[in-house]
Amino acid sequence: MLFKNCLVCKKKFRTFPSSVKRGDGKFCSQKCSQLYHTGKNHPFFGKHHSPEIIAKIKQAVKGKSARYWLGKHHSLETRKKISKNNYWRGRNGELSARWNGGRRISNDGYVFIYKPDHQRADQHKYIKEHWLIAEKCLGRYLTKDEQIHHINGIKTDNRPENLYLFPSNKEHVYFHKHTSRKELQSLMSNIIKS
Repeated sequence: MLFKNCLVCKKKFRTFPSSVKRGDGKFCSQKCSQLYHTGKNHPFFGKHHSPEIIAKIKQAVKGKSARYWLGKHHSLETRKKISKNNYWRGRNGELSARWNGGRRISNDGYVFIYKPDHQRADQHKYIKEHWLIAEKCLGRYLTKDEQIHHINGIKTDNRPENLYLFPSNKEHVYFHKHTSRKELQSLMSNIIKS
């Protein structure tokens, strides 16, 4: 690890030898880097194309404004290539190549079910399975405040007798902070029954 002075604010900062070797490690922050690279310090400040290059650019685009492409069509071969490349784009749900029956387990251990028409579905159109089971047993949608608790602590065990309904997240958090495993029997009064 190296210590260098920032080119802008002169503050001492830590950097790695590999960063210095590849040309980085000159600034203590992104803000200082941006300040340095504006105006006269910008790599292309004051540089212009040569007249020969300007002439080549003008020749290449001569008469080809945006109107040039109006009415033009791709060849059949090109259209087939585009179609092949875009085949899976926008295909989700049952049309997806990775479809596994609409059931997946998230990184934090909850089981999610594909329900695109549910009001609490996430951006990928999945909803937690224990929410669905609780709603089915209660005969109504859960409110945004209500929380479902797994009594035995196993997040994939979504049997109705293992689910407990808390009216708010506040009470759910309080329960986790102040309840021992011995007091779990008191939960029996608010168990979701099928």
